[in-house]
Amino acid sequence: METVHGNRKGPLREPISLNQFKEIAPRVRESKEDIKTILEERYPITVSEVQLLQNIDDQVFLITSKKGEKYKFKLIHAPSEKRENQLEEIAKWMGYLNERVAVPLPSVHPTITGGLTFQLSKEQDSKTGILYHWIDWTILKQYQTENMRKLGQLLGQIHRLTKSYHHQETSLPIIDSQWVLKKALPGIIQVREQLSLSERALAQLPHKMNVLAEYLERQESISSQFGPIHSDIHRNNLIEKDGQLSLIDFDDAVFGPYLLDLGVILNELADHPHSYQAWTQGLLQGYCTAIGEGVSEEDLHRHRELANLIYADWIANLLRQERPVNQKKLNFGRQALINIIKIQ
Repeated sequence: METVHGNRKGPLREPISLNQFKEIAPRVRESKEDIKTILEERYPITVSEVQLLQNIDDQVFLITSKKGEKYKFKLIHAPSEKRENQLEEIAKWMGYLNERVAVPLPSVHPTITGGLTFQLSKEQDSKTGILYHWIDWTILKQYQTENMRKLGQLLGQIHRLTKSYHHQETSLPIIDSQWVLKKALPGIIQVREQLSLSERALAQLPHKMNVLAEYLERQESISSQFGPIHSDIHRNNLIEKDGQLSLIDFDDAVFGPYLLDLGVILNELADHPHSYQAWTQGLLQGYCTAIGEGVSEEDLHRHRELANLIYADWIANLLRQERPVNQKKLNFGRQALINIIKIQ
């Protein structure tokens, strides 16, 4: 029930079939009536319909009120206080952006007490609940040069606005030079045998990581280059309507270099070599117009490396935690590291 795009992970967003629903429905711990009660106790809404959308790591429901209003309700399993703080920080950032961006971005519906999230405990199982206003757009069907230009414009606008956003000390994961050298690289080397890395790749990787870390350290001296970013951009997180494009699912936001968002999407576009150049030109044209400055080739290369490293680090984390990792994910994790070595 998980799909991989361009050396990165992403939840399946297309509507599930009835057979798929029957297959996963028994795993739902809360019944539809439970969800109805949970929401009506915490929000000023009367629930008419509850529909399960996703039951993988977290549970996601489409909620319809008796007034016809729609919401996306997410139950995040095994949350920590740190994760809850991160979700609240993301929700506040989204609120700031929604007041300033022309297209709709995810917007959190506050509880009756004004909270942005809430805790739910049942039979020693703790979860965090968060309710979003539903955005009635459709998942982007395919990449085209024009919608890549629109994505570039949107990312540029988000990054430009975020630079003016007065965020305090962040609770988000920080992606910087120290993360590269002290977390990602040691963690990957720890599971090198499971990733089946060649001796040649292992010999080259530390040098490439040092070059990347030195680049990031230079960027860190310019505070305007870092801030909250989406970090998980792929086709299933892009939505469209009437020729407009927007972005959803900011739950994996991190605090890192703004250009990392470009690195993530460029790695996905690289899976389409015949269209890569045109799509990249459209993306950069829109982005540079929105931010009012250019982006160098080195910037693009380094942030593609960083995006590959984030994916490889995710796979390495799963392996160290002895969580199930299928061969497809292992192959993508290994390829992400090979890509880092290949990018000049």
